[in-house]
Amino acid sequence: MRAIWQGQAVPGFRMGPDQLRARANQFEAEIRRRNLRDGVSFALTAIIAAVGVVMGTGGLLIRVGGVLMVAWALLSLCWARLYGAMSVASGAGAPTVLEVHRRQLERQRDIALSWPWGLGLALPGFVLVCLGISLGPRRLDWAVPAVFIGVFTFLYIAVVIYGRILAGRWQREIDALRALED
Repeated sequence: MRAIWQGQAVPGFRMGPDQLRARANQFEAEIRRRNLRDGVSFALTAIIAAVGVVMGTGGLLIRVGGVLMVAWALLSLCWARLYGAMSVASGAGAPTVLEVHRRQLERQRDIALSWPWGLGLALPGFVLVCLGISLGPRRLDWAVPAVFIGVFTFLYIAVVIYGRILAGRWQREIDALRALED
């Protein structure tokens, strides 16, 4: 059965120019929405961490951790803006929609695969905030930082897995577009 199944002919990937432009525009809109969502979350993180730094009731560790979290959020905000969606070019001398869409897919795939590193940059600030909560002047039980660490770890793993799933999906589309170019 396996040999029969593997021996079947694979239908070719066919997409007309209008379908390709529609898919490229849809993908661009998805990326714009993701960038907006990420931008809002980074801005909220920066604001919350900055308030924690300015209020300064948690001690030195929380302040330093807050400064690192603000720096991470602002850096991530800049990176998201810098590596956001490219628009599908049109007009004379512009690359084809197929080329632009394929490059955009490759770019977003690479960004999704780099998410573990981007989130990892938040780790030093997060650790200092958790230590400040437990060791600072207003000491709380270790249960609070343990919950924070658990939530952060869960979210980190979920984002990494989601990034790999997206990267795999986009890689299959890239391969199909390369076959279409040939």
